Amino acid sequence: HFVKHDYDEAKKWYELAINNGSTYALNNIGSLYQNIYNDYKKAFDYYIMAAEKNIPIAQANIGKMYFNGLGVDEDLEEAKKWLSKAAENGVARAMTLLGVIMLDDDDSEGIKLIKEASDNNDYSASYTLGLLYYEGEYFLQSYDKAKQYFEKAVYSAEHNEIIIPNQGEA
Repeated sequence: HFVKHDYDEAKKWYELAINNGSTYALNNIGSLYQNIYNDYKKAFDYYIMAAEKNIPIAQANIGKMYFNGLGVDEDLEEAKKWLSKAAENGVARAMTLLGVIMLDDDDSEGIKLIKEASDNNDYSASYTLGLLYYEGEYFLQSYDKAKQYFEKAVYSAEHNEIIIPNQGEA
């Protein structure tokens, strides 16, 4: 059976949950505005409310928005600030993006974060490590290691939910 998605109905329920004090609903409605309505400014507004209430996935979403300039001006320092908070709270996807950003400044710390995210089954981290080994950047070129990380990326993507349930995407 296929479920018809009624995003306007979902938005009403998220608003009700927010009115009843749900901080995760702030992030979820932000995800709805970002991914369904393509209203990045409104998404940012909801994400920042959740992030300031220490919701780790919202912190990661804010970092990503600053990094990509979605709903806000692109700001690498703000991106790093929010991604660091999310990474400290265990959001693997934030570790990956922060690690990639840090490769230019502190490659050893950047690699460490990406490896930690890969160890936590973040497929994008494993894919990134595969690319780095394949291209011979930051590591001695190794097609065998690249293949291992690419295979891990595929496995992780197939066996883990990409969107964290009830928390939106990172």
